[in-house]
Amino acid sequence: MDLFALAVKSFYLPRKVSRSQPLAKVMPRSSLPVLGKADSGKINLELANRVNKQCGLLLYRSDPLNGLYDMYNHPEHVQHLLETGVYNTSTNDCDDYATFAQKLFYAAGVSKENAWEWNMIVPWHKQITQGKWNHVICGFRMGEWTGIIDTNSAARGEPFWFQGNEAEVKRQVLETFSKIYPADYYELVPGNWLDYC
Repeated sequence: MDLFALAVKSFYLPRKVSRSQPLAKVMPRSSLPVLGKADSGKINLELANRVNKQCGLLLYRSDPLNGLYDMYNHPEHVQHLLETGVYNTSTNDCDDYATFAQKLFYAAGVSKENAWEWNMIVPWHKQITQGKWNHVICGFRMGEWTGIIDTNSAARGEPFWFQGNEAEVKRQVLETFSKIYPADYYELVPGNWLDYC
């Protein structure tokens, strides 16, 4: 991880958490559904597909200024938006899809090491031209496979799947999403919003 990615991890993401917490405390919430049962903390295919399907029911709404004023929603607020359909001024973008999926896995008994938040970023010198394409995904482990749930997997109806060691998977993920978006992704930075929910 280079200095810019470290700055995203150490400064930008914690500030995003701090910015998100006050609103997360007062927004209405609904209990998350339990969409299946983990196998001793591990994800199975049925559960992965159910979580992705639940994310597919969400309505995408960008954060203010087309995502430049970046914030998280509490996953239970995302569920409330889904149940009521009343979005008003609430947003619901890629980080909300990703952390919603992550929390749904945890609700089904998945161990924390088996589902995580990844922030996909472009290099610092491309932030002005490509920064709006920075993207957040939920990564998860299922046996020898790594799956991805995000706004794209939700729309297409199935998770993305990758195989290999951690470095190979990261490379494949960055290459895949660089074909989906006009962005030169180069790093996956772990986030920890759910530690504060």
